[in-house]
Amino acid sequence: MIIRHCLAAASVLTFTLHAADTRLVRETEALTPAEEQTKLHVPPGFEVQLFASEPEINKPINMAFDARGRLWVSSTVEYPYSADKGRWSDPQGNRVKGSRDAIKILEDTDGDGKADKKEQVYQQYGQRDTHGMTNAFTWGFDGWLYACHGFNNDSTIKAADGTTISLSSGNTYRMKADGTRVERHTNGQVNPFGIAQDEWGNLFTSDCHSKPIYQLLKGAYYPSFGKPHDGMGFGPDMIRHDHYSTGIAGIAIDTGSQFPAEYRGKAWIGNVVTSRINHDRFERTGGTFEAKELPDFLVSKDPWFRPVDLKFGPDGALYVADFYNRIIGHYEVPLLHPGRDREKGRIWRIVYKGDRAPDTTAHAKAAAIDWTKAPLEELVAALAHPNMAVRVWATNHLVERGGEAAVAPLSKILSEPVGDAHAKSHALWVLHRSGKLAMEQLAAAAQDPHAFVSSHAMKVLADGAWGCDNWQSMAYGGLKDTDGMVRRSAAEALGQAPTLGRLDPLLAALKDCPEADTHHSHVIRMAIRNHLMKPEILEKVASKPRDPAQTAALADCALGAQTKESAKFVRNYLTN
Repeated sequence: MIIRHCLAAASVLTFTLHAADTRLVRETEALTPAEEQTKLHVPPGFEVQLFASEPEINKPINMAFDARGRLWVSSTVEYPYSADKGRWSDPQGNRVKGSRDAIKILEDTDGDGKADKKEQVYQQYGQRDTHGMTNAFTWGFDGWLYACHGFNNDSTIKAADGTTISLSSGNTYRMKADGTRVERHTNGQVNPFGIAQDEWGNLFTSDCHSKPIYQLLKGAYYPSFGKPHDGMGFGPDMIRHDHYSTGIAGIAIDTGSQFPAEYRGKAWIGNVVTSRINHDRFERTGGTFEAKELPDFLVSKDPWFRPVDLKFGPDGALYVADFYNRIIGHYEVPLLHPGRDREKGRIWRIVYKGDRAPDTTAHAKAAAIDWTKAPLEELVAALAHPNMAVRVWATNHLVERGGEAAVAPLSKILSEPVGDAHAKSHALWVLHRSGKLAMEQLAAAAQDPHAFVSSHAMKVLADGAWGCDNWQSMAYGGLKDTDGMVRRSAAEALGQAPTLGRLDPLLAALKDCPEADTHHSHVIRMAIRNHLMKPEILEKVASKPRDPAQTAALADCALGAQTKESAKFVRNYLTN
């Protein structure tokens, strides 16, 4: 479904607090969209607008904007079942005849606005639990699509190049959009639903029953029901509160909205149990973010309000998918409960109208542009756009159709002594993904005065730029950078290309890492673990005398290697 028009606007509502209703079956009756609108309270200066509602949509689940500024919505009328009862192949509705549980590319080849070509690119997804399906497809800087895999489903996903991953319950994974490759990204979480990306390229998920927000570290394990970690311990959390709910869905981070400047970098998450949109600010210690609780951003006096997905659009507004329903529990409330609504759903658009509004001229212009047809010079200029969503679109289209003509203007951006940090970061990724990045450009970016740019240079190193002569010196330089996020990204890069000589710098970095920098420490430990998974490296390590602190660190990381050689190393450490 394509939704492109704004239907109505609400008057500004006074921000008030009231006790949250956490009953899973609401006792009130449904309101009309106009009535519900008057119940949605936001801070002064903000306005809630009705963007779409029934009968145009039913029950919205996920939202995504395309490069033409259109909002696409996935919707359901069958939930909590997989399909209409006539297609069930078991008494519970867990299996469906003619299952379509796959990822498909729908293409409009004749320009009439309708898909006339369908191509299945990934299969086979489990469907035992319909409130734990794959979700939140999100473009990374690296050109991969990242996604969540939800609770209680088992999926074996195959790609065209033969790569296969098996996912059980909560996980995250990534895939090439053309179906050519699929990879596991992180392990665990209970029921992750929603991904957001910040300007550093970090990915954050919202999760139910564990923590409301996780900042994902590639390869890390996170708490899930009854599942162990890999021996390294679970990936560190970043939040000490739960927003009074275990039912969290959807996350958005301000990476260039039309909100006042003080909202930049803050996070919003949907709380479907309390009928609120929670709000957090991030504090950074080195390479670690910690979420600090802020007053709820939106409080609804209509308990049917169920914010399941949040997205900032190209216009800088915050869009909210409202799975408007009396009932929000899956296992907690009988699936056959007659109060489950299958008809009503709303999408809200939240904008700032107060006297502290930034200049939104660029946002309005970007929302009206068809970036699939934008000329080269406009795409290059968009790499400095204030909204990261626009910059990501421009990045992808420059990779897809920029060609040789894009090299000169992108190189000019990178050659600026200071320049725009965001434009440089995206130009770096375009050239790298296009196979046109010169090693001297990467080396300069690794020492850029902007930490954003240096950190992205380290991520490019981690993405496979291992062939250049000075790869190692760039990574070592990043490991000693003054900015903690650069140091963390450098450690990740070194963990992707293990050699014996790279182990000692990582051990030194671990020793120097502050205790409070938990995410950086975990990345270093995983990088050391990756080295110890190589039998030829571990053999050399075991034969070299080391001080007790280093030996203890190596034994700790060897627990995660899970090889017979690493088990022997740990046993010898414990018995000697």
